[in-house]
Amino acid sequence: MKVIRDVVHGYIELSEDDLKIIDTRHFQRLKSIRQNNPFSVYPCANHTRFEHSLGVMHLGVKVFESLNEKRIHNGDPPFGKELEATVRYACLLHDVGHAPFSHYGEQFFNRDDLLPLFSSALEKRNVDADLTFGGAGASHEICSCILSLEVYGDILEHVGVDFELFCRMIIGEDYPLGNEKIENTLIDILNSNTDVDKLDYVLRDSQMSGANLVALDVDRLVSAYMTHNGEIAFSGKSLSTIAGLIYGREAVYTWIVNHHVNVYTGCVLTKILNRAFDSDAEKDSFFSYPAINERFTDDYDVISHIRSKLHNGNTELDSLYQQLSSRQFYKPIWKNYMEFKRCITNQSNQNRFKNLVGGNLQDLEQIEKIVADKIGVEQDDLIISVANYKPFMPYIMKKSSMKTNPVYIVIDNDAVSFEEIFQKSIYHNREPELPLVFVKGIEQKDKFLKEYNRVIS
Repeated sequence: MKVIRDVVHGYIELSEDDLKIIDTRHFQRLKSIRQNNPFSVYPCANHTRFEHSLGVMHLGVKVFESLNEKRIHNGDPPFGKELEATVRYACLLHDVGHAPFSHYGEQFFNRDDLLPLFSSALEKRNVDADLTFGGAGASHEICSCILSLEVYGDILEHVGVDFELFCRMIIGEDYPLGNEKIENTLIDILNSNTDVDKLDYVLRDSQMSGANLVALDVDRLVSAYMTHNGEIAFSGKSLSTIAGLIYGREAVYTWIVNHHVNVYTGCVLTKILNRAFDSDAEKDSFFSYPAINERFTDDYDVISHIRSKLHNGNTELDSLYQQLSSRQFYKPIWKNYMEFKRCITNQSNQNRFKNLVGGNLQDLEQIEKIVADKIGVEQDDLIISVANYKPFMPYIMKKSSMKTNPVYIVIDNDAVSFEEIFQKSIYHNREPELPLVFVKGIEQKDKFLKEYNRVIS
């Protein structure tokens, strides 16, 4: 074993087989893919998909070992080495196919181009190529599966990975109804509302930002993972720790992920990408499976391409880039729900604006045009985005059946749903989305407030 020091989890042990994957150009590329964009507010939050992937593997292995110990204690046969290897490497490689700028760049992936590559990669590893996985999986998850099968397939086969389970874990697709197996429990470790992927990024965003919003006994939480009727559940002996996770997740989404400056810079970055990559050929050369597998495209390649497009007559791109590079940010009219309700005092008008934005989340630039025309300003003088708080919902979505199963907490051998215990007190205390309007100056702000405080007869 080789031991490395992680700022979040302490010492992480890496085997020789781990290093055969980690010490490759495909995996090292993740050092140049930022995890998110909280550095707009918190300058130290420059963590990447690389250390996140190591952290997810570390947590996944610990949860697997905790579940295995409980099986042995209950007299059940232990998990085999094949399942242990599958969990370990699915967690390690779950993000290896991420696009430059993570989810901001993922919009340019052509999912239809990825599916035949996925089928071909499965077929080469003797997995049923007709598997559709229920249409599940984000583009980066599918890309991660393809790259893992093609680039690391021989290593994974050597350590005994179950390729179908490996892909199902990354994509989050259970085995079909009527074929429930213990493997479905393992899928929940990496892909559910209580998975180790979310646990790592909540801890990492909190600590790397310096905000330190999460006070959590991780070892205690890991020991609380258990199975109930073939699904992930938690031991009631760790109620306070479970509550701490939900409080922490809420705090990270409120004060880091959805800080109004981060929402704004994420929106500006999206606009820049849309304008700098104005042809399908350009998009494919940076945001496609061949781009990742052959050219190893990362954040720095994209930044270089954007800069090559500056000062070539596209004044809108120049202006947007100047905003980010020199922090010449537009100002928010409101920053949170309390300010939103004070700025737009009429409840009818509040709902009118929320419905306008919420009903068109896929085309916010069209909403910007509608609002700019309505209040009499230039479209470039305002930017509209949305803070998406993603409140914790205490259920596990079974994608194969599109059904939801509660997250259970087991108290004295009795399974009680999360909802019943906490009665929505710590996981649902706000509306999930808040529209945000950023304006160039006072004139635009005054015109907006005058229009949206007007009583329509």
